[in-house]
Amino acid sequence: MQAWLEGLKGADSKPLADSTKRVVFDHVSSILAAAVDDEIIGRNPCKSKAVKPPKRTREPIVPWTHAQVAAMRANIAERTGR
Repeated sequence: MQAWLEGLKGADSKPLADSTKRVVFDHVSSILAAAVDDEIIGRNPCKSKAVKPPKRTREPIVPWTHAQVAAMRANIAERTGR
């Protein structure tokens, strides 16, 4: 598991952010937990003491300025009727 985590890459072989790796790890762990519950596998390897999950990071949310919102709105095409 640890080697798999270290090998996670994004598009164009750029490393994924730790927060993205954590989301992927959590999804895989959930899938493996279901496999344990269904008795398909004996243990969830993500729960091993040797596996160190990626850190959870909380990056601050920076809202757009009024000028950024206005510029985006100015470049969005109007919706046409359905």
